[in-house]
Amino acid sequence: MGTGSSEDVGLEMLQILKAYSNHHPVLLIFEDLHRASRPCVDLIELIVRQNPGHVLLLSEFRLAGAPGYLREALENLATSRLESIRLDGFEEEDVRVFLEGDLGGNFKIESWFVEDLLTWSGGTPFNVRLRIDGLKRVGAVVNRHGRWNLVWSREQIRLYTPDDQVTAVEQFLDELSVELRSMLEVASIEGKQFHGPIIANVLDLTVEKTREALRLLERKHGIVRRLWSITAKVDQSRRHQQNIVAYDYEFSHGIFRDAVNAQIQPETRIILATKVANSLITMLGNRCNDMADRMAELLEAGGQLDQAAHYCQLAAENSTRSFDDYAGISHAERGISLLSRMDDSEQRSRTELALKITLGALESATRGFSAPLVQTLYLRTEELSELLNDHQNLFPSIWGLWVFHVVRAEMEIALERAESILSLAEKNRDPWEMSEAYSALGLTKLFQGEFPEAIGALTKGLTAYSRITESPTHLLARLDPKVFCLSMLARASHQTASFAQAIAFAEEAVRHAHVLKQPYSIAFAEMFLAYIHYFRGDINSCLAAATSSADLAVREGLHQVTAWAGVCLHRALGQEDQRRTESITNIKRVIEELQNASGKLCCPQFLSMLAELLILNGDFDDAEKQVENGILLAEITGNRDYLAELLRMKAQILQMKGGSLAPIRRLISRAAQIALSQGARAQLLRILVSSVICELGSKRKGPVRKNLKTLLSQLREDEDSGEMVLAKDVLAAKPDNPIETVRAAWWLRVVLRG
Repeated sequence: MGTGSSEDVGLEMLQILKAYSNHHPVLLIFEDLHRASRPCVDLIELIVRQNPGHVLLLSEFRLAGAPGYLREALENLATSRLESIRLDGFEEEDVRVFLEGDLGGNFKIESWFVEDLLTWSGGTPFNVRLRIDGLKRVGAVVNRHGRWNLVWSREQIRLYTPDDQVTAVEQFLDELSVELRSMLEVASIEGKQFHGPIIANVLDLTVEKTREALRLLERKHGIVRRLWSITAKVDQSRRHQQNIVAYDYEFSHGIFRDAVNAQIQPETRIILATKVANSLITMLGNRCNDMADRMAELLEAGGQLDQAAHYCQLAAENSTRSFDDYAGISHAERGISLLSRMDDSEQRSRTELALKITLGALESATRGFSAPLVQTLYLRTEELSELLNDHQNLFPSIWGLWVFHVVRAEMEIALERAESILSLAEKNRDPWEMSEAYSALGLTKLFQGEFPEAIGALTKGLTAYSRITESPTHLLARLDPKVFCLSMLARASHQTASFAQAIAFAEEAVRHAHVLKQPYSIAFAEMFLAYIHYFRGDINSCLAAATSSADLAVREGLHQVTAWAGVCLHRALGQEDQRRTESITNIKRVIEELQNASGKLCCPQFLSMLAELLILNGDFDDAEKQVENGILLAEITGNRDYLAELLRMKAQILQMKGGSLAPIRRLISRAAQIALSQGARAQLLRILVSSVICELGSKRKGPVRKNLKTLLSQLREDEDSGEMVLAKDVLAAKPDNPIETVRAAWWLRVVLRG
């Protein structure tokens, strides 16, 4: 090719493309077209206009930083075969997927890390890649034993800017006027996105002059860009619904904001942060609550610790509304840390109370209700509530302590707390509190084995819920009380052999949780639905619900629900012979973890489920050991809802091992007495079947006929029971002699048919 004018070169290139494309399709790719010289843009325009043949031209560019000649070329080609496609930047979920792909599924993705990456990069994938690589180089993200870990704090990462970028921005800033540089410094204090009027107020300039200067910085230097085109696309009703704070400008890249911010002297930073925060409060008023995390940072930087702690509390509440519990914990802990630097006062105590109420709810949902930190937080909030005569926050304090004790299976203390909650709710006459109080009392009665009383309290909880007209100001355990009551009613209904009602309650709980779109409520409701399917013997439905619950709980970091749903999931998987050993190991691990964390509430039931798998595996000795552990735990703690079933299982295991009939009869008799006293008809049916099988083996016709008649009277009252349910119960007992199983099943059929 010759060295003539750019037009000659273009024509020569065009001839080459025509000749080549007659035989082969041609793909031309231009990256970063906004950086291209004018001759290059002219060449592209010529190719598009002349259309040399089978040629596809792809180019990528940023319109915000594009030179005038590129904009002009795009306008000239608007009516040609040119097609422009706007590529949307990353959103939060895209950044999460990117991090999982780059740093592996074991990398703990902090919400603030995703948020800051998105802000710094402007959503551009290349910039996200650039930032991650930079953080790896400086040791902010390190690989230890094949697993990537985030080791720097949020503040450390925010302050980090590569030296070469700082130098480049310093040179750029040196060329600006003092006024323009001051504007950029104020903007960097507010954040990557900022308000022009705030800059005007802080620097005592007119809004019009400020906007003119910003337009100059955008048009000439490209360091900032307007956001009007973005905010204009936000539907007004949606903006109102999501409380979007509409910024009007942003730094075109996080590098620019970080580098400008790094140049500000500490004394100047304090002054500017205070002025920016006060200007935002003046301009936005309560809308500052929607950007509470940034307000807290500004006020802390300006030394206004009391206001900063208040905005930390608001930021934590904002996070809980979007179900980002770990971000909420971070904000609350930061606020409490600020309080430690302040002198005692009534206002400090009120802020501490609000922060620790919120933190208690979030730690309950993530660490688990029985975590020692949860008790410490709620004991302190109970103390502060009484000291400040704050009845509104006394309720969630006592409620949190009730949850702590009930999950640890400290049933007597839990009952005292539940009754205190109900007394306080009746005094406050708040329907939400009444619903919460009855749900607490209902669950306590349920696990104490007082099923009719539990059903009565839970039903009152639903009635109170129907009178609720507005959401509460406190957060409790991130679990909707209607979902809670329905799930507990499902369990209680099954215990009393109202099988159809049990499944109806469980399914309604799941539907309501999905309407609310609350992750904790959804995971909780699906977990209880899985258990109801398990109780009914519907293993496939159990497996589906347990898998859904466990997956959501893992994603949301809900450790308690993860454990509970995991046991049900592995019990269902253990039906398959090839997966049973793995399921047994996993259930044992979960039970051990729960007991180590004092989360004993469901352990008797879990031990019985473990024993079932061990029986299926033929390991009767280990099954007997697990059942005995469950009986001991139930008797020590007063957690008696599964005691009758555990006693029945021990009798069943002894019979399988060829034990003498006397102790087996004593166990069955005791189990039946407990089930009758509790109104636990579902357990009573299984106990009677076990009794029939036991007496068939002894050849004693009298007890057989007596127990069969009792069983018949129970079954005829229950429309949901039938021959198939009975057959499953008989076959599940698995006596040593298969002939006795056939005889027992035959006797049952005879009785059922009259």
